[in-house]
Amino acid sequence: MSVELLVLSPHLEDAVLGCGELIARHRGAVVVTPFAGIPEDTGVVPPWDAACGFGSRREAMVVRRREERRALERLDAERCWLGFLDRQYRRTDEVPGVALKVARALRRHRARRVALPLGLLNLDHLLTHRAGLGVLRREPQGEWLVYEEPQFGCAPEAVEAALSRLAAAGLGVAPLPPSRGSPTRRRPRSSATPATGAGAAAPRRRPGPSATGGSPRRRGFSRSIRWCARGPRRAARAGASRASRARG
Repeated sequence: MSVELLVLSPHLEDAVLGCGELIARHRGAVVVTPFAGIPEDTGVVPPWDAACGFGSRREAMVVRRREERRALERLDAERCWLGFLDRQYRRTDEVPGVALKVARALRRHRARRVALPLGLLNLDHLLTHRAGLGVLRREPQGEWLVYEEPQFGCAPEAVEAALSRLAAAGLGVAPLPPSRGSPTRRRPRSSATPATGAGAAAPRRRPGPSATGGSPRRRGFSRSIRWCARGPRRAARAGASRASRARG
């Protein structure tokens, strides 16, 4: 099976809110979500779920899955839920098997383009980012993108640090330019050729790293990553129903 675009989404709704417009531009895209498992209906309801009005952990995930399913239908995308538990439902930070299952999903779908999260300020996001990056290191094929997770787009210093880590790992990083015909929205263009120089220029909307150093071929890498910068909130949600943690 081969698809045009595969997006790694740490949790339900991360990909839809982080790069929904990119997904909408690729009919039949696959969204792989490692931490979409449904926990046992026992124990204390986490503060986040309780604040959203859920009476149990299971109820929260069932509703979120329903919302995600509807959002992806609107985007004409397919889902792939791997079944690991969200950090708020686990007793440990360690999650054996995530990298292996992510790698298997990537090989099974053989996407021409892969988008992974920057891994900002959240353990599950970082684990998903590392799993995708591990595949890139072993099998540098196709085009690779990174996107800013929507919940953490207000932390530019975290974005800069994540981009710098990619450059330090020997990957050239450059922002995707806005697509034509939209002066007010930053629509990611996924057909850009890989960058050959170093550095990650920030979008004009806010300051960012003008150069992150390093060559794409350093440490044996021959790939580069395109940075899918998150634009206005309405652009990130274009064509999709909002998959939120709150009901109705």
